[in-house]
Amino acid sequence: MTVLAQHDPMDSSSFREKNPDFNFYPDKLNLKGKKVALVKEFQGFSLDKPIAEALERVKKILIDEGAEIVEVSLPVISRYAVACYYALAMSEAHTNLERYDGVRYGYTVQDAGSLKEMFERVRSEGFGLEVKYRIIAGTCLTEPSRCDEYYVAATKVRTLIAQEFAKAFTQTDFILQPVTPSLPPKIGELDDDEMKGYETDLYTLPVNLAGLPGLSFFTGYESENNLPVGLQLIGARWSDPELLNAGLVIEKHTGSPKIANGGVI
Repeated sequence: MTVLAQHDPMDSSSFREKNPDFNFYPDKLNLKGKKVALVKEFQGFSLDKPIAEALERVKKILIDEGAEIVEVSLPVISRYAVACYYALAMSEAHTNLERYDGVRYGYTVQDAGSLKEMFERVRSEGFGLEVKYRIIAGTCLTEPSRCDEYYVAATKVRTLIAQEFAKAFTQTDFILQPVTPSLPPKIGELDDDEMKGYETDLYTLPVNLAGLPGLSFFTGYESENNLPVGLQLIGARWSDPELLNAGLVIEKHTGSPKIANGGVI
């Protein structure tokens, strides 16, 4: 992590001002005096019982380790983050995937009768259905008559989301929340509950929009099917070492997932 966090002069998106220290010091592995927040707007969401129980269990662990449980309000994030993400992601999918034309990148065909046929086959055969959905939606969102209304507006909302998180982290050190409101379905089963799907996105997408570190951690196994249950901590920007330290403190109590046959159970 220390190596990966260094500035890369060949990467224009690499930040040169920060050199975080990822060495861990046993005497600093505690949460005394830290504040851990729950999001006010998320409290009414339904959670599967094992996840709700894990949340209560981890809150007790945090209190026992000297942390204070507080509450923060994120009204902009709770209302606009998912729509903002999809407007940006689909617009960027449209522009980024233009390069896959069968000539320079990715999938290609050798027996096309013309350039037009090659383009059509490369994009119809090489892209999956979800990717095609995103390209089409992104094309609509970024065309000149709609760009200001959707894409440009979404970039402004992303700034508001980052600012709201920054304000929240003046009141707390970390935010605790589920990664998903429900346990994974069995293979072949799909959850048609749109509200739960929205909540799942709302727990995870805002962190990426704001450029924050998020740490998913193991809390134990649920009793019915022995499925692993996890939660997440979100930290302020550049707080990655402190977030990992907090994860190590929690892991002392919850343990880590069992490993078998080269994979995680």
